[in-house]
Amino acid sequence: VKVVAPLINLDKRDIAKLLKELNAKYEYSNSCYIPRGFTEDGKPIHCGECESCVRRHRGLIEAIGEDKTVYEVEPKV
Repeated sequence: VKVVAPLINLDKRDIAKLLKELNAKYEYSNSCYIPRGFTEDGKPIHCGECESCVRRHRGLIEAIGEDKTVYEVEPKV
C-alpha cells in the first residue's frame, strides 16, 4: 500500500493560498465532519460548527480574505 498525501504538512491557511494560486474552485470541496448535503449547483453544505469548518473558515479568511464555502451556520472564529 502506498499513501500519497501531498498536503499533509500544510495547514488550512497554506492550502487556501495554494488553491488561490491554482484558481481552484474550493467552494466545491468538502472538509466538514458533518456535511448537510449539497446545494442545487453541487456545492457541499458545511455544518459551520465542527472544528474542521472553523479551521477552514479561519484559514480562508486569513489567507485570501474571503470564504465562498456554503455553511448551514456561520462559523465562530
